[in-house]
Amino acid sequence: PAPVVEPVAAATARPVAPTEDRPPSELSAGELRRRLRAYGAYGEEKLLGLAEKHEFVAALAEAIAERGPPPHPQPRAVAVPEQVAKPKPVVLSEAEAATQMQELQAQFDEANMQAAAAAGAAAAEAAASIAEAEEAAKVEGVEVLAAPPKAGKAAVQAAAPGAAPAAAAAGRARGGR
Repeated sequence: PAPVVEPVAAATARPVAPTEDRPPSELSAGELRRRLRAYGAYGEEKLLGLAEKHEFVAALAEAIAERGPPPHPQPRAVAVPEQVAKPKPVVLSEAEAATQMQELQAQFDEANMQAAAAAGAAAAEAAASIAEAEEAAKVEGVEVLAAPPKAGKAAVQAAAPGAAPAAAAAGRARGGR
Protein backbone atom coordinates (compact mmCIF):
# COMPACT_ATOMS: atom_id res chain seq x y z
CA PRO A 1 0.00 0.00 0.00
CA ALA A 2 1.08 3.59 -0.75
CA PRO A 3 1.94 5.87 2.16
CA VAL A 4 -0.90 8.18 3.16
CA VAL A 5 -0.08 11.87 3.16
CA GLU A 6 -2.20 14.05 5.32
CA PRO A 7 -3.68 16.91 3.25
CA VAL A 8 -3.25 19.43 6.08
CA ALA A 9 0.47 18.76 6.43
CA ALA A 10 0.99 18.92 2.68
CA ALA A 11 -0.87 22.23 2.40
CA THR A 12 1.04 23.92 5.23
CA ALA A 13 4.48 22.62 4.30
CA ARG A 14 6.79 25.34 2.97
CA PRO A 15 7.89 24.60 -0.60
CA VAL A 16 11.63 24.14 -0.78
CA ALA A 17 13.44 25.81 -3.64
CA PRO A 18 15.65 23.37 -5.53
CA THR A 19 18.76 25.46 -4.78
CA GLU A 20 18.27 25.61 -0.99
CA ASP A 21 19.67 22.14 -0.41
CA ARG A 22 22.74 22.69 -2.57
CA PRO A 23 26.05 23.95 -1.18
CA PRO A 24 27.00 27.56 -2.07
CA SER A 25 29.80 26.41 -4.41
CA GLU A 26 27.20 24.80 -6.71
CA LEU A 27 25.00 27.93 -6.92
CA SER A 28 25.12 30.46 -9.73
CA ALA A 29 26.57 33.91 -9.10
CA GLY A 30 23.07 35.41 -9.40
CA GLU A 31 21.68 33.03 -6.76
CA LEU A 32 24.63 33.79 -4.47
CA ARG A 33 23.91 37.53 -4.83
CA ARG A 34 20.20 36.95 -4.12
CA ARG A 35 21.01 35.01 -0.95
CA LEU A 36 23.47 37.66 0.25
CA ARG A 37 20.89 40.38 -0.39
CA ALA A 38 18.45 38.44 1.78
CA TYR A 39 20.58 39.56 4.75
CA GLY A 40 19.57 43.16 4.04
CA ALA A 41 22.14 45.94 4.58
CA TYR A 42 24.64 43.43 5.95
CA GLY A 43 24.45 41.40 2.74
CA GLU A 44 24.67 44.51 0.56
CA GLU A 45 27.84 45.49 2.43
CA LYS A 46 29.27 42.01 1.80
CA LEU A 47 28.55 42.37 -1.92
CA LEU A 48 30.63 45.52 -2.33
CA GLY A 49 33.67 44.91 -4.51
CA LEU A 50 32.85 41.27 -5.33
CA ALA A 51 33.22 40.24 -8.95
CA GLU A 52 34.02 36.55 -9.19
CA LYS A 53 32.01 33.54 -8.11
CA HIS A 54 34.55 32.28 -5.55
CA GLU A 55 34.32 35.68 -3.82
CA PHE A 56 30.52 35.38 -3.62
CA VAL A 57 30.84 31.83 -2.23
CA ALA A 58 33.30 33.02 0.46
CA ALA A 59 31.09 36.02 1.36
CA LEU A 60 27.99 33.81 1.69
CA ALA A 61 29.88 31.26 3.80
CA GLU A 62 31.10 34.09 6.07
CA ALA A 63 27.57 35.52 6.34
CA ILE A 64 26.16 32.10 7.24
CA ALA A 65 28.89 31.63 9.87
CA GLU A 66 28.20 35.08 11.41
CA ARG A 67 24.42 35.40 11.02
CA GLY A 68 23.10 31.91 10.36
CA PRO A 69 21.28 30.77 7.22
CA PRO A 70 19.87 33.56 5.07
CA PRO A 71 16.31 34.57 5.86
CA HIS A 72 13.78 33.49 3.27
CA PRO A 73 13.10 36.39 0.97
CA GLN A 74 9.57 37.71 1.03
CA PRO A 75 7.79 37.41 -2.28
CA ARG A 76 7.95 40.64 -4.19
CA ALA A 77 4.78 42.63 -4.25
CA VAL A 78 3.67 42.85 -7.83
CA ALA A 79 1.68 45.89 -8.73
CA VAL A 80 -1.58 44.76 -10.23
CA PRO A 81 -2.96 47.28 -12.67
CA GLU A 82 -6.42 48.42 -11.83
CA GLN A 83 -9.13 47.17 -14.06
CA VAL A 84 -10.23 50.14 -16.08
CA ALA A 85 -13.61 49.82 -17.64
CA LYS A 86 -13.54 50.42 -21.34
CA PRO A 87 -15.57 53.47 -22.25
CA LYS A 88 -18.82 52.69 -23.95
CA PRO A 89 -19.01 54.04 -27.47
CA VAL A 90 -21.18 57.10 -27.82
CA VAL A 91 -23.82 56.66 -30.45
CA LEU A 92 -25.33 59.88 -31.76
CA SER A 93 -28.55 60.23 -33.62
CA GLU A 94 -28.51 62.06 -36.93
CA ALA A 95 -29.91 65.19 -35.31
CA GLU A 96 -27.28 65.11 -32.55
CA ALA A 97 -24.52 64.54 -35.11
CA ALA A 98 -25.78 67.47 -37.19
CA THR A 99 -25.86 69.70 -34.09
CA GLN A 100 -22.33 68.66 -33.17
CA MET A 101 -21.11 69.38 -36.71
CA GLN A 102 -22.71 72.84 -36.59
CA GLU A 103 -20.97 73.57 -33.28
CA LEU A 104 -17.63 72.43 -34.65
CA GLN A 105 -18.11 74.49 -37.82
CA ALA A 106 -18.95 77.56 -35.70
CA GLN A 107 -15.76 77.05 -33.68
CA PHE A 108 -13.77 76.66 -36.90
CA ASP A 109 -15.32 79.80 -38.41
CA GLU A 110 -14.57 81.76 -35.21
CA ALA A 111 -10.91 80.68 -35.31
CA ASN A 112 -10.67 81.68 -38.98
CA MET A 113 -12.25 85.08 -38.26
CA GLN A 114 -9.77 85.73 -35.47
CA ALA A 115 -6.85 84.78 -37.74
CA ALA A 116 -8.18 87.02 -40.53
CA ALA A 117 -8.64 89.92 -38.10
CA ALA A 118 -5.07 89.52 -36.85
CA ALA A 119 -3.76 89.43 -40.43
CA GLY A 120 -5.83 92.51 -41.35
CA ALA A 121 -4.52 94.40 -38.33
CA ALA A 122 -0.94 93.52 -39.28
CA ALA A 123 -1.54 94.63 -42.88
CA ALA A 124 -3.10 97.92 -41.71
CA GLU A 125 -0.13 98.54 -39.42
CA ALA A 126 2.30 97.86 -42.27
CA ALA A 127 0.38 100.17 -44.62
CA ALA A 128 0.37 102.92 -42.00
CA SER A 129 4.14 102.65 -41.52
CA ILE A 130 4.68 102.76 -45.32
CA ALA A 131 2.44 105.83 -45.57
CA GLU A 132 4.40 107.52 -42.78
CA ALA A 133 7.69 106.72 -44.56
CA GLU A 134 6.37 108.10 -47.86
CA GLU A 135 5.11 111.25 -46.13
CA ALA A 136 8.48 111.75 -44.42
CA ALA A 137 10.28 111.26 -47.75
CA LYS A 138 8.07 113.87 -49.48
CA VAL A 139 8.91 116.37 -46.78
CA GLU A 140 12.62 115.75 -47.34
CA GLY A 141 12.23 115.82 -51.14
CA VAL A 142 13.18 112.18 -51.74
CA GLU A 143 10.98 110.04 -53.93
CA VAL A 144 10.15 106.60 -52.51
CA LEU A 145 9.70 103.89 -55.10
CA ALA A 146 8.05 100.60 -54.35
CA ALA A 147 10.30 97.62 -55.08
CA PRO A 148 9.38 95.95 -58.36
CA PRO A 149 8.06 92.42 -58.03
CA LYS A 150 10.52 89.65 -58.77
CA ALA A 151 10.28 88.58 -62.34
CA GLY A 152 9.61 84.87 -62.59
CA LYS A 153 10.42 82.56 -65.48
CA ALA A 154 6.94 83.08 -66.91
CA ALA A 155 7.41 86.88 -66.90
CA VAL A 156 10.77 86.57 -68.71
CA GLN A 157 9.27 84.26 -71.33
CA ALA A 158 6.32 86.61 -71.81
CA ALA A 159 8.65 89.60 -72.31
CA ALA A 160 10.81 87.85 -74.90
CA PRO A 161 9.21 84.62 -76.10
CA GLY A 162 12.26 83.33 -78.02
CA ALA A 163 14.92 84.55 -75.60
CA ALA A 164 14.40 82.08 -72.77
CA PRO A 165 14.73 78.85 -74.81
CA ALA A 166 17.74 80.28 -76.66
CA ALA A 167 19.40 81.28 -73.35
CA ALA A 168 18.71 77.85 -71.89
CA ALA A 169 20.20 76.13 -74.96
CA ALA A 170 23.26 78.37 -74.73
CA GLY A 171 23.67 77.48 -71.04
CA ARG A 172 23.53 73.75 -71.83
CA ALA A 173 26.10 74.21 -74.55
CA ARG A 174 28.47 75.88 -72.05
CA GLY A 175 28.15 72.87 -69.70
CA GLY A 176 25.37 74.10 -67.49
CA ARG A 177 22.28 72.11 -66.66
